[in-house]
Amino acid sequence: MRIRRRVSQLSIPIVLALAMGCASGGQAIDASAEDRDRVSAEELSTVFVSDLYQALQRLRPLWLQSRGARAINQETQIAVVVNGTYFGPVEMLRQISTQSVVEIRRLDGPTASATIPGILGAGRNIESAIVVRLGGGPND
Repeated sequence: MRIRRRVSQLSIPIVLALAMGCASGGQAIDASAEDRDRVSAEELSTVFVSDLYQALQRLRPLWLQSRGARAINQETQIAVVVNGTYFGPVEMLRQISTQSVVEIRRLDGPTASATIPGILGAGRNIESAIVVRLGGGPND
């Protein structure tokens, strides 16, 4: 009888600790999920590379990986959008300096196709889009 009480008394703190760990773990997952699709200028300044492609290789390498062709008659690509305009395939990031970037976001293909004018072209299937906002204006 004493052993049962002792075990049950010890179980309560363990159960509480596990419950608190799960709750705080859920919050951490939510926060990182939000940051996973965004790179700020501050985060970008932590890598010392010459172009945006190299920066994303270090910060968000999965953004640069294609899952392969999705359509028979269309090229599947990761599109680059700069200041709201289609700029080209992912290799075009090599032409953008990290110094002028204010923010980078990743959009899935359907969201990018529905919200960015001109992103869908003849023979192009958009897997995802890397949306770059460049600064340089007086308010940036």
